Amino acid sequence: VTRVLLRIEQAVEDSGVDIDFENAGDILTLEFSNGSKIIINKQSAANQIWVAARAGGFHYSFDAAKNLWINDQG
Repeated sequence: VTRVLLRIEQAVEDSGVDIDFENAGDILTLEFSNGSKIIINKQSAANQIWVAARAGGFHYSFDAAKNLWINDQG
């Protein structure tokens, strides 16, 4: 789960897009030029990643058989 947050952070840096980000341990906050934010929270005990955005909250669990992060809402 930690590697995913680091990969997201690296992708933001490499993209050249104007996105501010802050990594505070288990929480990665992305802030866009229009003021909107996406908050990505690591839930290690549940092996999940939670994402909060204007569109709502989303929980993702890793499916090792498919090697994919799957939205718990389907």
